[in-house]
Amino acid sequence: MGLGPLKLFILISIIIAIILGLVACRNATYILKSPTLDSKKNKEYVVVLHGLYINPFYMAQLSNYLSKNGYDVINIGYPSTKYDLKTLAEYVEKEIKNHIEDKSKIVNFVGYSLG
Repeated sequence: MGLGPLKLFILISIIIAIILGLVACRNATYILKSPTLDSKKNKEYVVVLHGLYINPFYMAQLSNYLSKNGYDVINIGYPSTKYDLKTLAEYVEKEIKNHIEDKSKIVNFVGYSLG
């Protein structure tokens, strides 16, 4: 038994939606504020950097976990295969500076592979 035309259409639509979603988030930066009501308890940021060939989507579960446990998370997407290491470092530094609101907070880093 093969897939009927409607099931095949739905399957292809789902695959296209997943691919477009992964491509769309490739170079985006996601900010997750800790849900803690007292912002003074959130004394630290965590910058999350994905690895070579992937995007921030792959670090989303870790980012959510950190956010739920009191950290303000900056999950940065960067074009890992498009530029040299120096250019990527400058890009990431700019993203960090653009998203850190409280300069007195400690900034931690979690990276995977190239991150």
